Amino acid sequence: MGKDRIKLDAESFGRRLQFLYSIWLDENSEYDNKAVFRSLRDVNLIYILCGKGSSREDGVIYKSMTLHYWFFGFEFSDTLILLARKKQMFIVTSQKKVMILQQIVDWMSKNVSDIKVTLIERKGDFKETVDASKSLFDNLLEDVSLMGRVEKSGKQDGQFASQCEEYFSSETSSVKFGSSMIDGAIDYVLCYKDKVELELCRKASILSVQMLKGILLQRIETILDKELKETHKSIGKRVEDALDDKSMHKLWETKFNLDPEDIDLVYSLVQSGSSFELKAVENSGENLCLNSGCILLSIGSKYREYCANITRTYFLNSTEEQRIIYKYCIELMDTLISMLKEGVSFLDLYTNIYQKIVKDKGEDLAHKFVKIMGHCIGIEFRDSSSIISSKSSPKILVQKGMTLNLSIGFNNLEHNGRKYAIWICDTVYLSPEGKVEVLTQGCSKKLEHVSYELDDENDEKEKAIMNKKKKDEVEKKPMVKEQSKSESEYSSEDESEDYDSEDDKMDGKSSVKKERKGPKEELIIEDRLRRTTRRVNNSEHSDEMKLIENRQKELRKKKLLELQKRFGGKKEEKNEQGDISDSEENFFNSKNPSYKSTKEYPKDRNLNRIFVDSAKESILVPIYGLLVPFHVRLLKNVVCTQEEGKKVFILRINFVLPTGISLEQMPSTFSSPVFIKELMLRSEDGKTMNSVFRSIKELIKRYKQKGTLEEETAEQDLIKNQKPLDFNRAKQRVMLKDVGIRPTIGQGRRQHGILEAHNNGFRFSSSKGETIDILYSSIKHAIFQPVENDLLVIFHLHLKHSIWIGKKKTQDVQFYSEVGNQIDDLEQRRGRNVYDPDEILEEQRERETKKRYNMEYKKFIHGIEELSKDSFEAEIPYRDLGFYGVPGRAGVSNVQLFPTASCLVHLLEFPPFILSLDEIEVVSFERVEQGLRNFDMIFVPKDYTKPVKRVDSIPMEYLDLIKRWLNEMEIVYYEGRQNLNWNAVLKTILGDIDDFVENGGFNGFLGEESEDGEDGSDEDDDDEDEEYSEGDEDEDDDDDDDDDEDLSDLEEESSDDSFKELSSDEEEGLSWDELEKQAIREDRKRGRDNDESDRRRGDDQRSRKRR
Repeated sequence: MGKDRIKLDAESFGRRLQFLYSIWLDENSEYDNKAVFRSLRDVNLIYILCGKGSSREDGVIYKSMTLHYWFFGFEFSDTLILLARKKQMFIVTSQKKVMILQQIVDWMSKNVSDIKVTLIERKGDFKETVDASKSLFDNLLEDVSLMGRVEKSGKQDGQFASQCEEYFSSETSSVKFGSSMIDGAIDYVLCYKDKVELELCRKASILSVQMLKGILLQRIETILDKELKETHKSIGKRVEDALDDKSMHKLWETKFNLDPEDIDLVYSLVQSGSSFELKAVENSGENLCLNSGCILLSIGSKYREYCANITRTYFLNSTEEQRIIYKYCIELMDTLISMLKEGVSFLDLYTNIYQKIVKDKGEDLAHKFVKIMGHCIGIEFRDSSSIISSKSSPKILVQKGMTLNLSIGFNNLEHNGRKYAIWICDTVYLSPEGKVEVLTQGCSKKLEHVSYELDDENDEKEKAIMNKKKKDEVEKKPMVKEQSKSESEYSSEDESEDYDSEDDKMDGKSSVKKERKGPKEELIIEDRLRRTTRRVNNSEHSDEMKLIENRQKELRKKKLLELQKRFGGKKEEKNEQGDISDSEENFFNSKNPSYKSTKEYPKDRNLNRIFVDSAKESILVPIYGLLVPFHVRLLKNVVCTQEEGKKVFILRINFVLPTGISLEQMPSTFSSPVFIKELMLRSEDGKTMNSVFRSIKELIKRYKQKGTLEEETAEQDLIKNQKPLDFNRAKQRVMLKDVGIRPTIGQGRRQHGILEAHNNGFRFSSSKGETIDILYSSIKHAIFQPVENDLLVIFHLHLKHSIWIGKKKTQDVQFYSEVGNQIDDLEQRRGRNVYDPDEILEEQRERETKKRYNMEYKKFIHGIEELSKDSFEAEIPYRDLGFYGVPGRAGVSNVQLFPTASCLVHLLEFPPFILSLDEIEVVSFERVEQGLRNFDMIFVPKDYTKPVKRVDSIPMEYLDLIKRWLNEMEIVYYEGRQNLNWNAVLKTILGDIDDFVENGGFNGFLGEESEDGEDGSDEDDDDEDEEYSEGDEDEDDDDDDDDDEDLSDLEEESSDDSFKELSSDEEEGLSWDELEKQAIREDRKRGRDNDESDRRRGDDQRSRKRR
């Protein structure tokens, strides 16, 4: 340890020494805790001795060594520090260490004059050193009556330590004083963290997070994905190995500015299976459990001797009970963080949380709660005097500047006779302003981020069997081609005869040749099995649908209460205020009239002519010799016509009429308001009439353009007021290269560029140098759709407000990469078969390419989440919930739609279909009837002034799937047979909203039809199950073309704006056989009519000839 290699932080040393003296000597210190600091204030001298060993056998460092790290940042062995009450500090050490410590002496003499630091070089043994500096020691010890120790005598090893202990424990002729322990007070002093210490704790927290996410969790995901076997101990050792991995060092240094020389590991813990301990213990030799259950991961790390800790629980095929308890743990952690206030005792923290558990969940769960709920953390990972538990001293209080490791968890929980545990730990900091900062928030605790859904064991077995069968078929097929017919029959019979059942082998019985059943017997058995399976499935399905309908009834009641609260609250507010608020638009009760008085009328007006005042956006109409002003916003339209056969021209002005809510907004001074619907003015001066007509039309046009321009200006102002892009200055850039963008920026079919993520948004730079910036705060939905059965991997952004891209205004921006060719040349496929090696190799390359693109995009999104500090979150479509349909917009064919966590999307075709679920009031299924193969789904928005969104022509097979999805999302749905004119329905609702709510809301006019439809469908389902046969299924397949024609008719019918009922045949639900017979009868009838008409035509011709 050379002096040229060590540079001490003298400023931090001086600041901490002053802090210690302020607590020791000043009873009015803001960090005062008289109960804790009483032992410190009773002593005159603080004795800090450091011998040879820096830590005990259990790995916990000595208190003296902790103070060395706190003062100097380094360990100085064989050193004695004496702190006198009269602000004198003596450091007795070796010559080399004196030379190193001279840095702090020089700094203290220049910057801190009231505290004197003296360095004393050791001379032989300690007694000789005292004799050599006798005057200094006499001055230091003359007023000492009680000496304070930070640890008991005899704890330190080494000759120098023994000599010091012998000198200060024996009674000499010069000094006589006793000693007492002050370790508890020193612990409390060390709990406070200054700016430098806080930064080190932050870096230690980052290190813990990266070790857990980048090493432990990544390895466990690989094990689960490939179904490997590896012990907990082996997984945990990977973290230790990473401390010597130069590639990890480089990553941590470049991305997080962590010096590899300052990195260290306290412990790493992996737990799974059914045995858990919620504390830092050694890893077991058991293999990682790959079945359903919990995996607990814990990391404690050090950065420049300052510690941080993190624990996360990950679920494999989590149950509802586990999810509920985990969410409750998150709630408890949030509650505990909110309770961290200055002056609250550690004992009260534990007691209040424990009582909350008893109150919320009962005594049984409370007994399974962790015994230690946290502790102070810093240079020491944990000290026994600063823990949060039921046995904590009421003297230990929460203070500003503390860093704490908080622990929430439950052990010995059971599900289906199997034990599991849930444990969450975070390192937090309580700032001087009283705010709590979670230092380990870089690793998410959200349930969706810690849950893994694995394939069921039975599914895995079935997949393995199917794969084996396919493999056998591939291997056998070429052989069968070479064999003759007799040889192939013989080989197959021989294989069937040589087959022995596993049950016979297990029982030790002789194998019996199985008789080969004929085709007829096999069909009978297969049919019986199909019927049995159908009955079981129908029973389970009916039970499930009953549960869904019961849940829907609860949701409908809840929705009605919500409507009553929403619209009833507005009505009460209006009644209390006597008028609507300024924020609401009162169209007819304008505060800005056209003219305040007749004095403002234009001077060049004529009492007998219509005058168009563009400045005031009004028209003056002569009525009974007076000019009456009308503002342009009250004009609906204007028409000029000429009466037939006359030279009279008629100018008809139509006005906007208030209805519904608008009528209620009229001033209360009018007891019975009367409105002008239209004005008709006649004149023989056609030239003047046409001029007035054109002027009014132009005024209306300008006014509408002005409103649009104002909206665009407000939107542009909103965009301009956004914060500028905060660029990521780190060396590690988060970006995607060679990605396409839709819509394109400029001219051209396709444009590619670089998409780069920054601290608060994205920047897309095209190959032509054009850029687009999108902030995270302006994104409403971010959707990542991996490539699977298609050829595009998509990262889609649905914005809160529209932006301009090139000359297009859009609310959707899409970034994508093409995987493979969009066009496949069929000429090159001639001569190939399924088992062609080139074809198999090409498919394998395509799968690998898709996997690579998906990983690149996934890595990019993870990088965004880290940069944005969890303010950005991307959704992934649920492909297992996908269904086909026609979104209600022009130019879209039948496409596949996928639900996400918060919306329903189709992204492949552009423009995309994005439907936010939080904006949906209810969903209505239309044309749901026996005999029809398709139905429509209508999404009614919460804002009834907006049009409904619809998805048409959804195959009936997806109905139950969609119902399950909507039920899980807690969205109310109704079911009916008719197509409704929703524009008229919503206008009716807005016309009398109170009557709508009083009559049960949507349940009033949709609920009865839905219930009737459900009853009828149940009966029809029962009949269909009884009469089902394979022949019916074949007939259905044969009649696809006829059904498509019916579908087109139904689609035309559904687009009509009037209320229409279905035909009588469809209402009766005729079977396909009956419909076919009916068509034959109509054809025969049409044939008879044709014969009769031909016969009549022939008679007419014969009669003409006779004439």
